[in-house]
This record gives sequence, C-alpha cells and structure tokens, in this order.
Amino acid sequence: MAYNQYIVYNRIAEREEMEDFLEFAKRMRFQRGYSLFNSGLIYLQRPGAYIAYTENQWNKMDRYVKPEAAPIVVTVPFGPVEFLYELGDTEGKPYRGVDADALADQIPEHLGEKHLNKAIKVLSNLGIRYSTTNKFGIQQNGSAELLEEPMKITVDRNKKQVSVYTRYNILVNNSISDSEKVRTILHEVGHILCGHVHYSTKDKNIIYSPDRNEDELSHYVKECEAEEVCRIFCRLLNYEYDPSEYLKGHRSKDDTYDNVSQFHILTAVHNLIHAWEDVDKQNDQGGSIRKV
Repeated sequence: MAYNQYIVYNRIAEREEMEDFLEFAKRMRFQRGYSLFNSGLIYLQRPGAYIAYTENQWNKMDRYVKPEAAPIVVTVPFGPVEFLYELGDTEGKPYRGVDADALADQIPEHLGEKHLNKAIKVLSNLGIRYSTTNKFGIQQNGSAELLEEPMKITVDRNKKQVSVYTRYNILVNNSISDSEKVRTILHEVGHILCGHVHYSTKDKNIIYSPDRNEDELSHYVKECEAEEVCRIFCRLLNYEYDPSEYLKGHRSKDDTYDNVSQFHILTAVHNLIHAWEDVDKQNDQGGSIRKV
C-alpha cells in the first residue's frame, strides 16, 4: 500500500511517541532539510533512527553501508522515491553531524518581525484573511472566525498572484508584541486547520479544513489542539514554547485530554509548515533550513 500523509500521521498518533518523533523530525529538518512527512516515513520504517542519508552521501563522509542493511524509502520532489540508510546501517569514520549549538532551543520571544511578515504571507497563501484590531482587551490575543460575507484576498500561485474570496479570517490584537502575534497566528490557524472553524468551499486556492462539528469537541479540547499546532510548529523552527500555563486557564474539572486528536494536529502542522516553506521558496530564503 502506498503511504500518504493520512496513513503516516495516523500511525504515528497510534504509537503515542509524539515527543520522540518531534525530536527526530526537528533533527532531520535542520540537518537534512526533510519534510515532516518524510521524517514520518523514516520514523515508521526505522524506529529509533537518529539520522539518515543516501548511500552516496554516507560514502562522502567515509562511512559505508553494511551489506545486510535494508534501505529506508522516502519520496522526492518530481521523482519516484529515494533510498536512505540510518546511521546504524553504516560503519566507518565517526559521524560528526551539526554543531549542537545550531540545534539549541531558542525562546519564543525571539520570534520577530521577519517571522510575523512570513506568517501573514502564509495565511494569505492558505486562503485565510489576516486583520488586526485595537478593540480586544489584554486577555484576548486573537480569534479565528468565519466572515458573514466572503472577502477578497491575494494568494501567490506558481509565481502569479491570484485573487480569491474567503470567509476564513484571523483577527489579532494589535497591541501585543510581534512574537505574541506570531504565536497567536499559529494558534488561530491551528483552530482552522484542525477543523474547529470550517466552511465548505470548492476554491482550490483555499486550504481544506476537516468538518469536525459533529465531534462535539469541548472548548478545552479545541484549545489543546490549537496550542499543540503552535507548540509543534515552534519546535520545528527551533523555538521551545510551553503552552501549559495558557491551557490551565481553559480547563474545567470535567475536561480530559482523551478527545484530543494527534492525527489532526500533525496534519495541521504538515499543511502549515508546507505553506511556510513555500514562502521561503518564493522569497529565495532557503537558508532557513540547515543542511550538511
């Protein structure tokens, strides 16, 4: 059976090894520039993997694939598949990898104006309108909502700008810092991509979100999923964000974590980081991903 993102993220969610997977995915992103999906493929095929390269790449590091090693299959752009081998499949000179300082966690307060500008561009390319307001109080950073009437926004498609009409809107408190605005955007887009805010549209330029209205999700579960999207996305960018304090204020004595969907969270992060990297490509900013 061919793997697709739904199978991969379902199986990762079933394993209940989210933190192990995220640490591996972060390493593969910064050291290899690999997508969350390909990291998932590797993780499922080779549990406990540390890093993976092609045989030719290992040879250039004076390491050689063992005769009995089984290849790991991943997808490649504009091609069928690529065969990789994990560190344990090879022998030779010690593997040095990336300087540990390059992967040291940063704090979310270091997210700045460049991240905010990119996040706003990402929203546009997902078919989501972005706006700010001075009418929120200090306890309200943002909201994800459906507009009563569709409004026109511009998205970039194949180096062309296309006008679309959308009802998705993310409204952000204009008085908060740039770093708080970035995290608010990530949280609110998490609500949309996890299906908490949904409307049916046939416009291919507007991101699909699942319709989970019949799941009767509690407010706490929705907040947990949106915060997990923000936390995981920050982690993949090398920023360590802890949502526990925020979530304490939304939990009642009857709330449980049981209905939180790791599958929908990972799928949302997949769509979000894919759009983020598309903006990098449009701006020729590939340096945001470290490769060796």
